Parts: sequence; C-alpha cells; structure tokens
Amino acid sequence: MCNFNILAYKSLKVSYTYKQVPKIALKGDIMVNFIIKEERYELREKYEIAILNFLGSREEKFKIYDYDNYRQENYNRNIYILGESSIEKALEVAQKIRENNDWTSQIIIVSNTENVRINLLNNDLLILNYIEETSQINNTLKEALYKAYNILNYDQTLNFHLNGELFKIPYSSIYYIEKGNNQNYCIIHTKDDTFTIKETINGLEEKLDLSLFMKTHRSCIINLATIKKYDTTNSIVYFENLKTDMIARDKRPILKMRLYKEKMIN
Repeated sequence: MCNFNILAYKSLKVSYTYKQVPKIALKGDIMVNFIIKEERYELREKYEIAILNFLGSREEKFKIYDYDNYRQENYNRNIYILGESSIEKALEVAQKIRENNDWTSQIIIVSNTENVRINLLNNDLLILNYIEETSQINNTLKEALYKAYNILNYDQTLNFHLNGELFKIPYSSIYYIEKGNNQNYCIIHTKDDTFTIKETINGLEEKLDLSLFMKTHRSCIINLATIKKYDTTNSIVYFENLKTDMIARDKRPILKMRLYKEKMIN
C-alpha cells in the first residue's frame, strides 16, 4: 500500500453564527488552474491523467499549465503539483509562490526523498500534501486533488458585530466595500443587503484575502470574484445588480491585468 501523508492542512473556520447571510456556491465562478512543475515526462503525464480523472463529469472551467510558462493571477483558484527529485528544490518553488503573497493556492509535493516529512513539518509554507512516487500515484494524487479542491471551494467569511449580532458574510456574496461619510465606518455592499459597520477601510483590507479582493481606490475595496464586467473606457465595474466607478487612475491598469483572463473587459 502506498503512503499518503497530509503534512499541513489549511485551517477552515466552522460557522457557528447567530445570523448568517445565505451562502453562494463558488463552483464555476472562477477558473481552476492546475500548475505542474515536473521535468520527467512520464510522471507529468500521470499527473495530467489524474487531474482529468479527478474532474470527471464536474462542470468546472479549468486549465493545465506548465509552471515555467504560468503567469500567476491571484484571483484564480490554483492547485500546484510540484514534482521534484529533491525536496529542497520543491520547497524553493513553494517559497516563491508564497513570496508573491499567495496563501490561497494549494500546493501538493510529489517526491521520493527520504525524511521528507521532517522537512515539510519544519517549513511554514502551508504545504497541503506530500505524495510518494509509487505505482499508485494516480489514486493518491486524485485524493490530494479532492482535498485541495474542497478547500478552494470553501467560502471564507467576513465577520463583524452589528447591533449586538454576529454576522458572517461569505466572500462570494460581497460585491464591494466603500468608506462611509465617517472615516471610521465602512459600507459593505452584497447581493441582497447593505451593511454599515464601525471599521476603517484600511482595517478591513487587513482582514480580507487580497488574492480575491483589491483596493481600487483609497475609499473602495472590490471583490474580483463577483465582477461581471469591467468597462475600461468609462472605468466602471459592474456586478450582478450594482456598479461602482471608484477606480483610481493608477489602479486601472492593475485591475485590467487581473481581470484579463476572465474576459470581463469591455
């Protein structure tokens, strides 16, 4: 039997709430990228087969990239498969991913290096799985992909108290956040409601996952995953039933670049 070891698992917060906005599924909203770093052709082929077998009949937009040719786009859901004969090389690649402030992507390492458990347990890179190179790699990789996929589809929440109640708003229901008339307050615009809370825009920026959100103006933070269209001519971002033009001039090219692959540009 092959060994399958979970070295580090991203913590998931269980929602025990007094009041909670209905959750919206992430499935199909954003592209899933599988990024492979593997120089050995026969193993790379096995990884690709495992990915296709894992996806099966799932109605999911996805692409498979070679690591060296992939331009990282943080708003996508990424699963990295790092196949290296040396665990040190694999950890160097993982370090580069995390140095880009990407703590959302899931990383799976495939290696035959002995004592790899000690190496991985002593690093702070949030490696999801380590898989040994065995004849059963297809099955173990499928299991690892299943865990990574479930984590990426887990909807994080923005938590705050309002009028004595605890709110947990799923990220996938947030459109954008703007500073209120008082700089110590913010207005959160969601699909079904608007919330005014006592929190600065900078304070909220520190709490949010910046692989999904972008501060487009000193008074505005936008959820990239819920954008329906970006009109670059008039610099207006459209959501399902809202829009905003709070896009600073120096932020426009950055926003355009981050949305380019999702073809939301008018």
